[in-house]
Amino acid sequence: MKTFTEFLKSDEGEECADPEFVARLARSGIEPESLHQLVNFARQRWPDSYHKDYRKNAANAPNGREVMARVWSKFLHWKEGL
Repeated sequence: MKTFTEFLKSDEGEECADPEFVARLARSGIEPESLHQLVNFARQRWPDSYHKDYRKNAANAPNGREVMARVWSKFLHWKEGL
């Protein structure tokens, strides 16, 4: 089974993920298995990327929810061989 960590080491993963994000995820030893887990990881480490009012988004935040959702989507495409 392909993991998110393996994806980040692939060419596709390197293109879409911030190097600081990849390094911190690797050091943490966490292996996200869902978008929710990925967003929680990012929210805890980059709280400024997440607006206090969850109904508002910080679309331009480098590790915000929208960015994490795009990375997760690319991971799923890679994992499923699309």
